Amino acid sequence: GALEFYSNFKFESISLRKEYLRKFFVNAVESHFEIAGNSFETKITSMITIYPKKGHNWKYNKKDLNDFLNNKNINVLLISVNNYHEYWIRISINYYFDYTQLLKFIRILFRCIK
Repeated sequence: GALEFYSNFKFESISLRKEYLRKFFVNAVESHFEIAGNSFETKITSMITIYPKKGHNWKYNKKDLNDFLNNKNINVLLISVNNYHEYWIRISINYYFDYTQLLKFIRILFRCIK
């Protein structure tokens, strides 16, 4: 599937699509999540790390959050920070995602915070 999709696009189109998907995701979640490294002049990649903004917390402990997301067929990396007292989510926004998949993930993310 991905190879067939790739064969229909030029490299510039794929890069542009990844950039649009990334911006779409960031704009959708930034009201409740911080984007790690977003305030620095870092190179934009498809990897995004998020954590709840001040005033919000995860509803689940790390293991339960991981299980909840896995049960929804969402594969992310949970990163422990601050001596394992906090955890952040890292996800890769790939060019072959569609907006429906991204919206589903965003809705699920909002259900993970209080």
